[in-house]
Amino acid sequence: MASASEKTIRDAVVERCRQHWPDGRIIHELAIGGCRADLAVVTKSHVFAFEIKSERDTLTRLDSQFRFFDGCTHGCIVVAHEKWFERFTYNNGSEGFRPGELLKDYDHKSLGLWAFPEPPAGNWQSERHRWRKPGRDYGFDEFRQPRAANLLGILLREELVIEARRHSVAFKSRWPVTPIISAMAYNMSGRQVAEAVCRQLRARRFAAADDLVYETEAG
Repeated sequence: MASASEKTIRDAVVERCRQHWPDGRIIHELAIGGCRADLAVVTKSHVFAFEIKSERDTLTRLDSQFRFFDGCTHGCIVVAHEKWFERFTYNNGSEGFRPGELLKDYDHKSLGLWAFPEPPAGNWQSERHRWRKPGRDYGFDEFRQPRAANLLGILLREELVIEARRHSVAFKSRWPVTPIISAMAYNMSGRQVAEAVCRQLRARRFAAADDLVYETEAG
């Protein structure tokens, strides 16, 4: 059960995600690669994962969580309470703001490292950790994609079957998940894989998520 501290951050992240991705479907606690992402935003062609760390959390599991999420989606954004950042003073007397020791690696390898509360605008020391939509200036490449098998691995078997048939991928009815994924990854383009995964996630029922989105056209 999420703490009150995490809920406060989660609610703020949801609000910002609705601004950045108005057509995206927000899903809470999405199972990805053996872990559960606190939050995910699924557009028609991209899956973004969010991992939230409040002031009451620890960062001991963040490395494994991040590796799963970043390796199976189009990018993972880490949202951490300002407790995990540090303020310092430059030699010229100006104030600085940077990730603390346990968080510093994610400043470069994540799709985004957001600080909560959001740092003020106009402060160049903390501008990097404001809640911006990922773009090319933010290290985001819209054509960058994880391995097809990893992305397809988010889907349930019945969802894989639907998409395999949609794209005329041959498979046997008794096949388990892994060979179906292999056949799809081999026969489908990267764009088809991305749109197939997004289509199914936007139409799957979750305990906590936005309304279902049905799309009938294949990419």
